[in-house]
Parts: sequence; structure tokens; C-alpha cells
Amino acid sequence: RILDGKTADDFVSSIKDVIENWS
Repeated sequence: RILDGKTADDFVSSIKDVIENWS
């Protein structure tokens, strides 16, 4: 499960990092 608190937070953190690098 991806939406499981810690996993979701880590997933969001990864996406946010990619977005910041992509911008």
C-alpha cells in the first residue's frame, strides 16, 4: 500500500523533490 502514512509521506517527498528539480 502506497497510502500508509510513512510510505505516503515518503512518496510525496520524492514527488516534491522531482517537481522542484523539474521546475
